[in-house]
Amino acid sequence: MSRLLLIIPNLSPGGAQNVFKQHINFLTDRFVVHCCVFNWENTSRTDWPVSMISLDVPAGRNFFQKAIGFAMRVIKLRTIKKKFDIDITISHLEGADYVNLLSKQSDKTILWIHGTKEFDANIKGSIGWLRKSILMPWLYQKADKIVTVSKGISDELRRRYPKTELKLKTIYNGFDLEHIQRLANEEVDSNYSSLCKNFIVIITHCRLALQKNIAGLISIVSALKDNTEFKWVILGDGELREEILALCFQKQLSTHSVWSSDQWNENKQVFFLGHQNNPFAFLKKARLYVMTSSWEGFPLALCEAMVCGLPVMATDCFTGPREILAPNVEVSSATKLPYRAQYGILMPLLKANSSNAAHCWANEIVKGSKDTAMMNSYSEIGINRIHEFSSINSLREVGELIESVRLM
Repeated sequence: MSRLLLIIPNLSPGGAQNVFKQHINFLTDRFVVHCCVFNWENTSRTDWPVSMISLDVPAGRNFFQKAIGFAMRVIKLRTIKKKFDIDITISHLEGADYVNLLSKQSDKTILWIHGTKEFDANIKGSIGWLRKSILMPWLYQKADKIVTVSKGISDELRRRYPKTELKLKTIYNGFDLEHIQRLANEEVDSNYSSLCKNFIVIITHCRLALQKNIAGLISIVSALKDNTEFKWVILGDGELREEILALCFQKQLSTHSVWSSDQWNENKQVFFLGHQNNPFAFLKKARLYVMTSSWEGFPLALCEAMVCGLPVMATDCFTGPREILAPNVEVSSATKLPYRAQYGILMPLLKANSSNAAHCWANEIVKGSKDTAMMNSYSEIGINRIHEFSSINSLREVGELIESVRLM
């Protein structure tokens, strides 16, 4: 039986981590599986297999510490590959990809690419240039297979790094629709249920991080702050929490957050409900899902909302939403106006200090809230769309890929 090693930099809540766990559960019944993480920072060990190996190398605070940490990870992973005589190593996320390739022994290597490289605003400065111009073109061509979670990412890698073309394969993330819908039917807090009954609740769930552009969402809220029909609910937490709360204060938006001692009050405008173990029950009771991301790979959260029966409105950002909502429409640039696509509404990107896009979103939200027939149609057809991304289909492709790499 083939021996697999799966590695990821961290186990913080996120789409890549959800896919990582799904793959562990699926592959364990078919192969000898070992799994590895850089360290246990910000992670509950009880959420993961007891066999999870930590390299115990902390994140560095400066360039020198990062370089030493990088080298230590390569050395430690090489030792693990030798110890367990690994046949195939699968890495998720960029940091793990580098360590996987540089620790290569006799094992074959698969890289699982979850996001755009070209448009990721976190890849910046001299280190960003090094990553995109030196490390990626040099190392990625050494992989045996590169899996992307959207065709848009494959097209980007093919264009930027032509030597990877024959190694590329797209496997969409998979969803257990029955599991999500079962959780969506669970009860939620009575205060939240009352809010959904009395108002038009617009919801999003994500990390409070640069990529998700919650600042852009707050600009939409601000444009509609005089409209008392709408309430805005944000599920999730992250490094930009304080910055986003400060932005709400700056724009004179009243907020309720689970991180304060405020009493629940339906008269507030924005409700920050933090991380929820079962976000699906919250999604199901809302009226509209919005995703304001500046870039994506294949947005799990958007698909989860559609499984819960929500009509969705999303930025036509770099890779992901258009493939999901308008799969048969190819364009050379992002939309500048609302585009009512086959499975949801694509919207302009929300750029900093630009009120035009925010008002465009605000107007479309008001129009959409009054078009019950359209919203009901999106609600119904959205569920059917995500059936095409079932976990059964996705995991079957994962198994077939690993078998093909094993025989290479």
